[in-house]
Amino acid sequence: MLDNMKDLGYLFSTKSGVTISAGDVVAYTAKYDEFEAADEKVAQITDFYHKGMLTATEKKIRVIEV
Repeated sequence: MLDNMKDLGYLFSTKSGVTISAGDVVAYTAKYDEFEAADEKVAQITDFYHKGMLTATEKKIRVIEV
């Protein structure tokens, strides 16, 4: 299904002369703030684990949720 959609996209883009380059893609600049917030949450979860407030399984589940 996806291959058919890709093939249609190539077919019609070549007919219309439309191109997309890496310069056309807008960079998401807020991702670094989100990474920093996630790192802080993981550090807090790890701290709880080291204090014995979480089991290894609970820690793993919570880190994955972040």
